[in-house]
Amino acid sequence: MISERECSSMDMEGQRESYGFTDSPPILFPFLLCINNFSPILFYFMFILYVIMLSVMGIIFALQRKDIKYIISVPIVYMIEHGSYTMGILERYYRFYW
Repeated sequence: MISERECSSMDMEGQRESYGFTDSPPILFPFLLCINNFSPILFYFMFILYVIMLSVMGIIFALQRKDIKYIISVPIVYMIEHGSYTMGILERYYRFYW
């Protein structure tokens, strides 16, 4: 059931008109690419930090499930998920603003 508050933030087609916190990371993606031009060290540091966080998540998930194959598959799935989510949000912004 959709509440009255949720309806007020949707347009006629049921799409949200406002953007929330979950839309922020994909917006920051182009800025991350710009950082590479000005400070490659900061870009690589942030990328390595991202890979380390995904690897730790894979290790934790593998320990919880007691199956070693999750060490590799979880980071790959998260990278695909984050990439597709970012592309979808950027495509939505492109259609909304242009």
